[in-house]
Amino acid sequence: MREAVVALLTVAGLLSPVATSIASEPLAKGIQDNSFFIEEAYNQEFGVVQHILNVPINFTNGAREIAPSFTQEWPIFSQTHQFSYTIPYVFTENDNGIADVQLNYRLQALTEDEYTPAFAPRFSLVLPTGNEHKGFGTGVVGYQFNLPFSKIVSDRWTLHFNAGMTVFRTCATADT
Repeated sequence: MREAVVALLTVAGLLSPVATSIASEPLAKGIQDNSFFIEEAYNQEFGVVQHILNVPINFTNGAREIAPSFTQEWPIFSQTHQFSYTIPYVFTENDNGIADVQLNYRLQALTEDEYTPAFAPRFSLVLPTGNEHKGFGTGVVGYQFNLPFSKIVSDRWTLHFNAGMTVFRTCATADT
């Protein structure tokens, strides 16, 4: 699709320098911040707010669960700092309700160049907003860390790597 747009702009002759600069960038650059399967290491540019709707459907032992989530990513004064939130909701065959909400902060620690990958570590606070008795939440505050790296490796390929963990506080109780 990008080739068609570039050809159209060149034929029109109105934005020929822009079309040339677009064509000189790798095609992978045009979609580098649009992965749905893995977190990429690119914060939003200043003035750009990204809206993400994810709708996974899980089938387990004949039961169906739909768990859509809505995320908004906001740059804070520049592309270096980003705040986002995720609001998940769960629909099961028996019940539905909000799940645990996440508040996220990402630092664009490395910006991608010819030799360096992009790196944007994320810290998230998981708020216990979901009903733990219905299985929609944990009932405790949690923390999540993720270390995403992204690198354009050819004209049409970008690689993403993630390492992370989620930690939930547990309360020890004594039986009496």
